[in-house]
Amino acid sequence: MQIEWVNHASFLLTSGEVALLCDPWLDGTAFDDGWLHLSPTRFGAADFARVTHLWFSHEHPDHFSPSNVRAIPPADRARIEVLYQRSLDQKVIKFCNGLGFRAVIEMTPGAWRDLGSGVEVRVDPWRDGDSWMAIRAEGRTLLNLNDCVVRSREDAGILRREIGPIDTLFSQFSYANWVGNPADVAGRRAQAREKLERLRIQAEVLKPRQLVPFASFVWFCHEENDFLNDEVNRIEDVVEFVRARTDAEPIVLYPGDTWEVGAARDPGPAVERYRADFATLPARPRLHAEPVPFDELVAQSRRYAERITKRNDPRMLRLLLQPSPIHLSDLDVVAELRYPEGLVRAAHARQACDIRLSSAALSYCFRFPWGGDTLHVNGRFTKPPGGRWKRFSRHFSPSVLNNRGQRFNLAEVARQAWAKVRG
Repeated sequence: MQIEWVNHASFLLTSGEVALLCDPWLDGTAFDDGWLHLSPTRFGAADFARVTHLWFSHEHPDHFSPSNVRAIPPADRARIEVLYQRSLDQKVIKFCNGLGFRAVIEMTPGAWRDLGSGVEVRVDPWRDGDSWMAIRAEGRTLLNLNDCVVRSREDAGILRREIGPIDTLFSQFSYANWVGNPADVAGRRAQAREKLERLRIQAEVLKPRQLVPFASFVWFCHEENDFLNDEVNRIEDVVEFVRARTDAEPIVLYPGDTWEVGAARDPGPAVERYRADFATLPARPRLHAEPVPFDELVAQSRRYAERITKRNDPRMLRLLLQPSPIHLSDLDVVAELRYPEGLVRAAHARQACDIRLSSAALSYCFRFPWGGDTLHVNGRFTKPPGGRWKRFSRHFSPSVLNNRGQRFNLAEVARQAWAKVRG
C-alpha cells in the first residue's frame, strides 16, 4: 500500500487496482482569497488517469475545490467513483453527478464499503459538516481525520470504539482560522499549542504506530490576514513534539513524495523543503481586494435579508439578529447591519463597532450562503476593543445552516432541545 503525497490534505493511496484520491485541492486560492498552498503541487490533471476513487471529506474549498473537480478530464470522470458522506443538502452529490462521474456514492454511516483489491473504507459524519475516513488494506488500518475536531479523550474514544486499532493517523497540526487581532500574538501561540495537544491526545487514545501531520500546509496570503502567519505551527516543531510527547513515529511528506505505508521514513528531507518554502513567505506578494461601493453593499445586504427570510422563520430571525455596528476599513464608513432592513449608515464610534473589515470581505458574506463561515476561516477582519463578534456573526448563521440543508425555525429549535433532554 503506497501513499503519493499531493498537497495540504490530499494524497493518493494505491493498493492493488484501487487508487483512492483524498481531498484534491491542487491550485488556486481558498476561502475568498484567504489561503494559498505553502508549497507547489506536482499532481496535475493528467494524473487523474491513475485514479479510480475520489473522496471529499467536506465542502470546504481546501478539501472540495469545484474548479479543480471541473478540471478533471471528462474521460477520467467517466471511470472514477466519488465517495461522500451522507448529508442533508446533497450539494456535493448533485454537483458530482452533474459532471458525469462513473458513480457518486453516498456513504452509509457505520458501514464499510469494499472498493476491490481488498480495500475497505468507512466514512462517518462528524461535527460541523465534516467527516472522517477509515481505510483497511493489506492488513493495516489508516484513519484520515482531515479537519475533524477531536480535542478530548472522549472524542478520540468514540473513534477508537468505532474503528478499533489503527496503524496510521492523518491529522491537522495548526490553526486554520482567525485567531485574534494582529497584536494578539499570545493568543495565536496558545491556539497553536492547543493543536499540538490535540495530536498528543489522539495519539494516546488511538495509539497509531505512525502519525502524519497534514491539512495545514497553507499560508494566509491576503494583505488583510497575513498577520496570522506569525505563530502557525512549523512542521519541524510538530515533528519534535510528536517524537517527544507521543509513542508514534512522525511521517512528513512533500508534494510528489511516495511512501510505502508502515515503512520507517526520515522526515528530515521533507521538513527541510517545507522550511525553505516557509522562509520565502515574507517576499511573496499579498493579495489585494478592490473596494465595493457602499450603495452596492446596501443592495447586497437587502437581497441577503430577503434570502434568509424566505428560508427561515422571521420570528426567530428577529429574536436572533440584533443590530450590529460595522467599520468598513477601506471605505472608512461606519454602518449598522440590521434585520430585515439590511446595511445602513450609522453614527457609532469606530472602536465600539463589532467588527472592522473591508467592503469586499463583507460583500462575500452577503453574496454566498457560506460567506460568514468563510470570513471566520480566512480571518480577513479585526475586532475593535468594544466589539461583539458573536452579535455580528449571528447575522450569517442562518445562511450557514441553510447551506447545510438546515433551517432556522421554532420547530427545529424545539426538536433539538427535546433531543438534548432525551439524551
